[in-house]
Amino acid sequence: MNWIDIRTQLLVFDQHYVVSITKNNYTFLAIAHFEQNEWFYVNEGEKRDRINDRINGCIDNLAIYIR
Repeated sequence: MNWIDIRTQLLVFDQHYVVSITKNNYTFLAIAHFEQNEWFYVNEGEKRDRINDRINGCIDNLAIYIR
């Protein structure tokens, strides 16, 4: 798992990412959709509201474990 600094690396459009978001004094992880240089929250696999808070970076090569 590697963090991508989105200020220095271009991302693939129309794709979901796990991102670090800072809102006021809180930093948290969320699933986000990247489309046309804008970020959107993802809920239950569907694109939802636009993210207006600061995106710190996203995770590259996140492993998915299925049991």
